Amino acid sequence: MEKLALGSASLFARGILSHRRAHRPGFRLMTKTQDTELGSAWPFRHRCRRSGNCCSRPEGRVRLSPSDVLAIAELLGLEAEAFRARYCRSGPGEDLLLKDGPRAPECVFLEREGWQARCQVYPARPGHCRSFPHWPDLREPGPALDEFLRFCPGAEPGD
Repeated sequence: MEKLALGSASLFARGILSHRRAHRPGFRLMTKTQDTELGSAWPFRHRCRRSGNCCSRPEGRVRLSPSDVLAIAELLGLEAEAFRARYCRSGPGEDLLLKDGPRAPECVFLEREGWQARCQVYPARPGHCRSFPHWPDLREPGPALDEFLRFCPGAEPGD
């Protein structure tokens, strides 16, 4: 198995992942109209600006389900155990969490390209990330929603 070293060059740029492999059937991709379809159920409007702020929060922890581990490991061409050893850490209780990247607290899979950022495992990103920003804590006004509206350049208060 090829040893991966995340750094300045992305997995795509180094040929470890191909766009064809990353977009193969079986991975559910979110559509750009997701927020529009969810409509007024949320007290904000959101259109991702690729700032990476959501992936570099000091309080952030990405919980991984067993299916998240398998999907990301497959995308990277790793066995699940090798993926866990390299990219995961134990969390509270039985939780399995992604490790921080070299620029902690950024996610290990966050890649910066100038002022924009992207996820190197986007097609197989964890359910925790896939559901952002539609988390229960952000459904009602309060401190979590206020903080989200401050750190996310793609979010603005709803009507």
